[in-house]
Amino acid sequence: MTRRWWLLVLPLLAGLLSSCLTVPTSGPVEAGHPPSQAPSGSVEIEPEPPVRDAPAALVVEGFLHAMANYRTDYTVAREYLAEDVRESWRPDEAVLVYGEGSPVSSGSSVVLEAELVGVVGPDGSYSQQDRDYRIDFGMERDAEGQWRIGHPPDGLLVSQYLFERFYDGLNVYFFDPAFAGVVPDPIYVPRGNQSATTLVNALLDGPTSWLAPAVVTAVPEQAELGLSIPISPEGVAEVSLDETVDQLTAEQRNRMAAQVVWTLRQLEEITAVRFLSAGTPYVVPGQRADGTVAVSAYDYLSPLAGSGDPQLLVVEGKGVSRVRDGLTATPELVAVEGPFADLGEPVAAMAAAPAPDQELAVVSADRRRLLVADGVAGAAVEEPLPGAKGLLTPQYTRLHDLWVMQSGDDGTRVHVVDEGGAREVDAPALADKEVVSFRISPDGTRMAVAHRVDGRTELGMALVRRGDQPSVTSLRSIPLVSATGRLTLVDEVTWSDATSLLLLARAGEDSPSLPWVVDQDGAEMTQAGPGGWDPVALAAFPHPAGLRAAVVGREGQLWLRQGDYRWPEVLGGVTAAAWTG
Repeated sequence: MTRRWWLLVLPLLAGLLSSCLTVPTSGPVEAGHPPSQAPSGSVEIEPEPPVRDAPAALVVEGFLHAMANYRTDYTVAREYLAEDVRESWRPDEAVLVYGEGSPVSSGSSVVLEAELVGVVGPDGSYSQQDRDYRIDFGMERDAEGQWRIGHPPDGLLVSQYLFERFYDGLNVYFFDPAFAGVVPDPIYVPRGNQSATTLVNALLDGPTSWLAPAVVTAVPEQAELGLSIPISPEGVAEVSLDETVDQLTAEQRNRMAAQVVWTLRQLEEITAVRFLSAGTPYVVPGQRADGTVAVSAYDYLSPLAGSGDPQLLVVEGKGVSRVRDGLTATPELVAVEGPFADLGEPVAAMAAAPAPDQELAVVSADRRRLLVADGVAGAAVEEPLPGAKGLLTPQYTRLHDLWVMQSGDDGTRVHVVDEGGAREVDAPALADKEVVSFRISPDGTRMAVAHRVDGRTELGMALVRRGDQPSVTSLRSIPLVSATGRLTLVDEVTWSDATSLLLLARAGEDSPSLPWVVDQDGAEMTQAGPGGWDPVALAAFPHPAGLRAAVVGREGQLWLRQGDYRWPEVLGGVTAAAWTG
């Protein structure tokens, strides 16, 4: 399907951008999403056609104005272009977001040089950039001697100043292949009162190109949204689809409704959804007597697993204990049941299976042995990967399987351990990489990876595909550029929520390792703690009620996250930590 939603929001973008009398060509360079509150009000400014005998610089300025004021295929903006590129220019191709920089005129030449900080693709996905951008507008005279632009940008050209104020990062929701839960697909849309319509159209168009191989949808391929989505004063959004959805089974209707509700529940003004087909009531399982579906109806499909209170496990000395009263100054340690209560040897890393399982996995201090056992008395200890080396911290996923990675300067091998034993995962994206840390997303479809590149550590994101032949593919880099500079060393990576990462990262070898929360596309970075530690491990549990996290120090300290910038030291003598819930 085509990306119809993008064309729909272009007029909306114009209204938002037109609140400025000119299009700023420079602005503050800070890593971040748009602030939570957009500037109120807007002033519609009609784009002006080129002024006769205008100098080249003024023609470029007029073009920037006209790009910001969408009117019917950018008709006025095209008047600034040379005739041979006027019809071929594709403003819907992308949004190019640039940092500090202004067009510079030198006689007949007009050039913009700036840092390219991000690109929004035609599917709405954002990719963080960290490179120089230069465009020579290719000024040329037409048959009447008027300056025109012969080399327009490949899409819209928007300053970061405007992008941060007039775009929102939102999610469209699909399913993992097992339909166990919904999977967020981040996109960027202009702010405004058509956000509900924009989001549902994006859902109908399917997932973004990168995520598509790892997710499925219950929405029929040819489904169309009949009307813009009205929202009543009570917060009920009416979603009217065409007759394509009439043939769905009850189960398919339920899944489709879940995707729509999860996608729309991000908008604070929406409290419920009413479904229509060709303007008539459309029944979905579980709807209320008034025909509406509450936004909380599909909480059980959350991409964040766990509803109870997560528990922290630590290795202290040579045994595994549960931490009780972790928020107190002196938390209590209670030894687990089973063989890991007394390991008899030091441990470098640990993982705990999701509740109600009690299985634990530990990695020996030399990182050559992976031991697995149930946390019950008399349980046997198994070693599913004999002969391993370079074992990283393993991870249990929401499907209760154990993912194991062994890595070194000769590359990386990935295994998944389940009831059938250990299977090697096809991981061409990682085969030649030296990985230092990895974590699979809470929904199980994406893998965050930190790996070595030319003396630094690069953060990347890969797709996880399950089934009889699991694989890790489509690795892409995530530049880490904060307001204070670039982070070049990532020591640990985990997930802070369904679409954001928690890192321990540094600007260089001599810099302290600090906690950072980073969007999976790198669009926003926020320092999440004061640091002041020498960390060796990071454990986190993304929970619907909020992030649980702990850091293990080189000297055995355990710092427990108790809020933004609050990481008190609560224990000593700890070598590994893991959460379960």
